[in-house]
Amino acid sequence: MKSLSGLDATFLYLETPEMPMHVGSFNLCELPPGFKGSFHKQVKAHIARRVHLAPVFSRQLVFMPFDLGHPLWVEAESVDVDFHVRRADPAKKGFADDAGAGAGAVRAIAWRAD
Repeated sequence: MKSLSGLDATFLYLETPEMPMHVGSFNLCELPPGFKGSFHKQVKAHIARRVHLAPVFSRQLVFMPFDLGHPLWVEAESVDVDFHVRRADPAKKGFADDAGAGAGAVRAIAWRAD
C-alpha cells in the first residue's frame, strides 16, 4: 500500500464527469503487411502477459474510511484488459475524419473506483 501524493489526490478530488482529470490514450494502428488474424486480440493477449512487469498498471485506489487520509494504491486482484483495451472499427464510414471524436469518447469514460 502506498498513499496517493497530495498532488495526485488533488487531481482526484477535482475530477468531475464534466472535467476528467485522469490520463487516457487513443491509438490508431496500421496492421503490419500480410498480417493474419485479430490484431486486437493479439495486442490484448500481449498486454495481459506483460502487465505484471509494470506494477503501476496493476494498482487500484482504495479510499480511507471517513476520508481520514488520501486514498491508497493497493495491488489489484486482476486487471480488466477488456475494459482498458478496446477496438474501434476504422473501416466505418467517417472514422478517419472523426478520430478526434474517438479520442473524446475515451476521455468521456468515467473513472471506475472498483
